[in-house]
Amino acid sequence: MRFSASRFGVLAGIAVFCIPLQVLAENTDDQYTTVLEEVIVTATKREVALQDLALSVGVLTGDQLQDIAAIDLEDFWRMIPSVNVKDGPFGGNSVIIRGLSDSASFNSPESLNAFYVDDTAITYVNGLFATAGSVAMVDVERVEVLRGPQGTLVGANAMGGAIRVITNEPDVAAPFYRAEANLSKTAHGGWNYGGQAVANQPTGENSAIRLAAFYQDDDGFIDDIGLQRNNINDRQRVGARLSWLWQATDRFEVLARVYGESIEDGGYDYTDPIGKPGLGLVTEGDYQIALLSPEFRDEDLGIASLRLRYTFDWGELYSATNWYQKELEQAYDWSKELYFDFFGIWNPAPFGGNNKQEDFSQELRISSSGESVFNWLGGLYYLNQDYKSKAIGATPGLLEKCPPCGFLIPPDEVVLNTQDRQKRKDLALFGEFSWRFAERWEATIGGRWYRIERDLISEGYFGPFPTDDSVSGDSDDFVPKASLSWDVSDETMIYGLVSQGFRPGQFNNAPSREVCGARAIIDSDDLTNYEFGVKSRLADGRLSINATLFNIDWNDIQTNLFKPECGFVFLENAGRATSNGLEVDFSWLVTDSFSLLGGFGYNEAKLKDALPDPDVDAPAGTRIPNVPHWTASLAGTWNFRWAGQYAGYLRADVQYVGSRTTLFDQSPDYLTLSKLDAYTLVNFRIGGDVGNWRTEIFADNLFDETADLFCCRYDVETTIARPRTLGIRAIWVYD
Repeated sequence: MRFSASRFGVLAGIAVFCIPLQVLAENTDDQYTTVLEEVIVTATKREVALQDLALSVGVLTGDQLQDIAAIDLEDFWRMIPSVNVKDGPFGGNSVIIRGLSDSASFNSPESLNAFYVDDTAITYVNGLFATAGSVAMVDVERVEVLRGPQGTLVGANAMGGAIRVITNEPDVAAPFYRAEANLSKTAHGGWNYGGQAVANQPTGENSAIRLAAFYQDDDGFIDDIGLQRNNINDRQRVGARLSWLWQATDRFEVLARVYGESIEDGGYDYTDPIGKPGLGLVTEGDYQIALLSPEFRDEDLGIASLRLRYTFDWGELYSATNWYQKELEQAYDWSKELYFDFFGIWNPAPFGGNNKQEDFSQELRISSSGESVFNWLGGLYYLNQDYKSKAIGATPGLLEKCPPCGFLIPPDEVVLNTQDRQKRKDLALFGEFSWRFAERWEATIGGRWYRIERDLISEGYFGPFPTDDSVSGDSDDFVPKASLSWDVSDETMIYGLVSQGFRPGQFNNAPSREVCGARAIIDSDDLTNYEFGVKSRLADGRLSINATLFNIDWNDIQTNLFKPECGFVFLENAGRATSNGLEVDFSWLVTDSFSLLGGFGYNEAKLKDALPDPDVDAPAGTRIPNVPHWTASLAGTWNFRWAGQYAGYLRADVQYVGSRTTLFDQSPDYLTLSKLDAYTLVNFRIGGDVGNWRTEIFADNLFDETADLFCCRYDVETTIARPRTLGIRAIWVYD
């Protein structure tokens, strides 16, 4: 069932829970609300009220994430204006904020947007198996989405913005226990089940521990007619987080966290509307694919962090030590990419590999209290990153079918066998200074100096081409930021902001350099962001409306180019682009028991210069891939009483994502292939509370919308959203 933007308003009456910038404060009966509660965020590395912050930030609270049963990024990103996710091949995804997207090709550059869990950066590295960090949204205090470049305080890979997941800290005041179980059925698939538990226990007057654990088993909904397997894209996910807080004195505290997570995917969430006609494997319907080789993805992730904080009368000394490790192993069916059209040959081509990334980072900063006319913050940041990857691709049986192919394929039919190791070291100095020079005026300036050193060692071969090589490079620069805010009244603030962001330059492998003439190291790309925003609280604190206009100039874009004459994809700097848009968020307490929340974003992101690739039709004015013009969400919640004494609730949300293309190439064939239709997803929940128990019935993707999320360059395999899922959830809480 397809929904257009015109039908969005019809569904608004059942809308619930989306783009929340404010939490609804509860009164003494724990059901009804009277005013919007002030939300405190740490987006600028100090606690600031959201409505007083001269920055565009979207916030989802932990309660709101629980209400929609969010597990990962894909469960909530549609709730934030100007945010999209490219869910690409190989099980990877990357976040797109304010139109900042890579070329969506096979070998994508590093992320354009930062992802943090508390103080730990979760990044991905350039390579065949690059994936965005996936951390379960379990026992989370809030998620902050910082829109616009955050190069000053966050650093590299935050050009479009940053997502910060803030987990709950141990509470020394009182014990707390929470348990949850869920059971659901997905259309076109099977049964899903799982649960999670949280336990907080004081261990003395000044210390406490907190344990959060979860398990989720989701059945697949895509059938493989080539291997004759059903529901291949099943997923099992398990993890736990242990935290310890020690308030040694009134001024000094220690917080230690360890987190581990394991993900096993039986296949990827994509279908194939064409199949492999040469083999008679023609797919039917929206939930089939024709694979010749099995696929899987296994990921193990670990985080350890130590935070030390000492408070002075005038400010704070803060230390964050972080360790992050990810191991990934996966396999992919390469048969379509290696299809020999001239000979009409379809052949199994298993492609796979593994990688391991290990990061150590240290941040030390000192800041004022934020309560004077002059306020300041300064810090030092260090990162040591080690990334290893292996890739292997075979073509078993191809030489029998195609003897002339021997000039490209070795006798053992292993066409790809490479090992890469990348090392990176970052050093940065950063700071901000604010001056409240009048009763209602405040000016802020900031900057970050950085130096990045990188090394790449490669060995192996790709067809007849060796990949043995070593290359090094470094870069340093300074990125500034300036803002001016005016409190028009106690309820309204206007601000202007200019900020810059950057992304380090990347390596090209040896074959692409030798055969295609690609540069060993391409330059960093950077951008300048201009924005104007208004934040307001109206209707005696029952309504908040925030709006932001932005304009981005993006220079030296890192993108992928392909030359058929040499047969390789490689990275190059490709001129300039612009991104302009509008973001609007609102939260409205209509009555004490009924609330509406919502928002929308408009984004016009396009090239200013044509791509320097004669084989790609991408003139100036071409849209940036994976960026819809419109995103919107509208929501509402109704709290009620039943049986005279029990609390009940009704929630629904509507999420709209506009049409977009997934490739730069505007030639007729590629444009038809890469254009994805707009879609609208509707979710519905009804539940009630009895004592310490909450029971809920839910329907996700209520109308069973076939939502196309991404289509890759080399074929027409399309990633799709999970179909309609009906289920029940039970929650027990003790505090």
